[in-house]
Amino acid sequence: MSNPVRVLVVDDHPLVVKGIIATLSEAEQVEVIGFAYNGTAALDMCRKLMPDIVLLDLHLPDMDGITLLKRMKEDATSTRMVMFTWRSAHF
Repeated sequence: MSNPVRVLVVDDHPLVVKGIIATLSEAEQVEVIGFAYNGTAALDMCRKLMPDIVLLDLHLPDMDGITLLKRMKEDATSTRMVMFTWRSAHF
């Protein structure tokens, strides 16, 4: 068996983070190595943990996902980034 894909999850909504982690934990070939609720923590964790993949929300409280993506790529050129977002309905 090959090494698992190491994933860092970044989103400011704890329920979203928990749901992603629960879903990814079902896959044997995936290891969630950490999570962050803001860009500053995510950047620090990315530098320390060097994940294979970062699942990154577009909207974070302290910096937007595009800025964070650029800063992460400066440090972790081999890390792949997957950006996502969701929009809640307002009635």
